[in-house]
Amino acid sequence: MKLNQLTFLILFLMVCISPYAQFFSGARSLSLAGNSVTLNDVYTVHSNPGIISQIKEIQIGSSYSKPYLISEFQQQSIASFIPIQKGGIIIRGVFSGKELFRQQKIGLGYGFSLNEKLSIGIGLNHQELRIQHYKSSNKLTADIGFLAKINDKLTLGASILSVGGNQSKENLERFPSIMQIGIKYAIHNQFDIYISIDKTALNSVYYRIGFEYEAYKNLWFRTGCVLNAKVLAFGIGYELPMRLRIDLGTQWNQILGWTPHIGLLYRFTTKK
Repeated sequence: MKLNQLTFLILFLMVCISPYAQFFSGARSLSLAGNSVTLNDVYTVHSNPGIISQIKEIQIGSSYSKPYLISEFQQQSIASFIPIQKGGIIIRGVFSGKELFRQQKIGLGYGFSLNEKLSIGIGLNHQELRIQHYKSSNKLTADIGFLAKINDKLTLGASILSVGGNQSKENLERFPSIMQIGIKYAIHNQFDIYISIDKTALNSVYYRIGFEYEAYKNLWFRTGCVLNAKVLAFGIGYELPMRLRIDLGTQWNQILGWTPHIGLLYRFTTKK
């Protein structure tokens, strides 16, 4: 059953101001409460193009999410990484909404390693926003990010997304830039802690913390929270012998409810 326009507008505004709506980086990230700037798989290309130092193989991933069980706000994503010499090519897309509201971000990027510990990347995007009975908005934007391996336990990442998207021809904010910085700390080989801070022009600063534990070989348990937004998350991941990883999980917002998600990731070659 479709929402009427007034109900849709109210729900749309509620979702837009929530910490979930700022960016979408795959099912693994959602299970970690949105921590994504230092993840070591292809999903990270949505939130930090400077991931090259931690990916050495061809990967492709796809995710689906249904924010707060509202089909009109469903989100799909696809991301791929192809290594070339010291760097790699990034291809990605994120698609949100249905008939009443539709938003998409399609991008192509390149990243490379400056040395064994530092990599940087940049991406160019075409972003589109369509709201039924209103004019659509299109914009070319850019993403830039870096990833630094401080030591064997500590990794630092930072990025700015949708650079140049803050203003439209009508001088209204359409595609707000996102700034984020985060760390990954490996307590040991099976347990990682993720901490990040992100900010957009439309929202407050959000503080995120996530935990990932490999309980058995190729089986991960994940949880996390947004400290200042009453958002909890949890999920699991399992990699099959054929190098196909399945990620399942959900986020829970105390006001808006549940957000289930699922993701698939395939590695074309064996990890080095």
